[in-house]
Amino acid sequence: MTVKEFANKFDMSVSELADYTGYSRKTLYNIIEGNAIVNTRRYEAMISNLKRDAWSKMCKEQSERQKRYEEQIKMLEELKTRKRSYPGSDAEETINTSFGPIESESVTLSNYCK
Repeated sequence: MTVKEFANKFDMSVSELADYTGYSRKTLYNIIEGNAIVNTRRYEAMISNLKRDAWSKMCKEQSERQKRYEEQIKMLEELKTRKRSYPGSDAEETINTSFGPIESESVTLSNYCK
């Protein structure tokens, strides 16, 4: 993996990753490519901070996805309860669809992102 690919996995450029970690671009290249053996507190802090930030970002994305999912289910529930009349007919039909097992489950991801 190149340093650019590594940085992109964290939504950063190589320069941003260098600024974030406090390492020079050259040192980052050596670390990522395995040409430098680094086992310092700064290195450990870099790993820890990148893990924390990746987790935080994942939780934020999951929270946004959860909200979108809930909005989608609400819209579907509203559609489910509508009455529909067909052209040329005086009869109304209540739309009654089932969303399957998800309908009865409480799906929440917030317990995982604390």
